[in-house]
Amino acid sequence: MNDAVKLVDHAAARDDRWLMLALLLLFALSAVLAVRWLVGQLEAMQQRHATERDAILSSHARERDTIITTYRAERQERFEAMTAQSDKLGEIVKENTQIIARVLDRT
Repeated sequence: MNDAVKLVDHAAARDDRWLMLALLLLFALSAVLAVRWLVGQLEAMQQRHATERDAILSSHARERDTIITTYRAERQERFEAMTAQSDKLGEIVKENTQIIARVLDRT
């Protein structure tokens, strides 16, 4: 009977060691799983961020292109208006020159 008690006591002492090792292994496994989950979350967040950034940049590019196109059209319209006005002023100067020449010829 004494030998059986010693054997159970020895096994109980070893169980604490194995229990400690099992807990360490379980903690390490939990830590690895937590890190893998966090890395997965980080990668998903980076992917979402890249997608949103690309959408915003393409939206800004479209807006920029619209602004540039509008500016160029308005600039072209102003240039054409100025050219027409310049041509009209040229004609007025020509007519005035002819009138002055006729007035000077009469005197």
